[in-house]
Amino acid sequence: MSRSRRVGVSLLVAAALCVCTQHSIADTIINGSFEETNGLTGWTVGQSGSSSSVTICSYGSEGTHCAELYATAEGGGMSSVGLSQSVAVTAGQQLKFDYSGWTQLPSEGTAWLMVDLSIGTWFQSLTLSVESEFTAYSYTLPVTGDLSLSFVCQALSMAPSGMEEQPTSMPSVACLVIDNVRVTPEPASLGLLGTMAALVGGYVWWKRRR
Repeated sequence: MSRSRRVGVSLLVAAALCVCTQHSIADTIINGSFEETNGLTGWTVGQSGSSSSVTICSYGSEGTHCAELYATAEGGGMSSVGLSQSVAVTAGQQLKFDYSGWTQLPSEGTAWLMVDLSIGTWFQSLTLSVESEFTAYSYTLPVTGDLSLSFVCQALSMAPSGMEEQPTSMPSVACLVIDNVRVTPEPASLGLLGTMAALVGGYVWWKRRR
């Protein structure tokens, strides 16, 4: 094999090795599938009101486990629970996760299933629809920086119009289940794309110079 041909093959092999190596790099989101021994490793729980909780359950969309956020409110009260994590992201990356959720509401109650995102002064609140089965969700991030990601489940009990607040016969209930949370492509993969482009460009330049 000639020296020039060996150089060309070496460039392509180097690119292929880079591709194979990337498969072993972990997601930037810590414990996005909730499979760690302590199921909430990497996540921070925030609660408002006494009737809210986060539970690790065994019916995940990927793997075994998932996280269930549950909030219930009655008597004119409000209850909410959030699960949050911060991660460095680049504009153009996608936040992806699987979720399901349901609500049980009296006529004077309401509930929200949300994802709150913030990077510096940029903020976006995504409202999730009620889904009885796991549904894949994705959102393209428009800003580079440290992303503050929060899944929020909130229930509110309100008095009927024209009446003072009073206990209702049925509480407002909201439940949000999440799994397989990740940001793609991974930062290392973004670097890989640039590396491969440089390798291919170098190879094309070298071939034209022959």
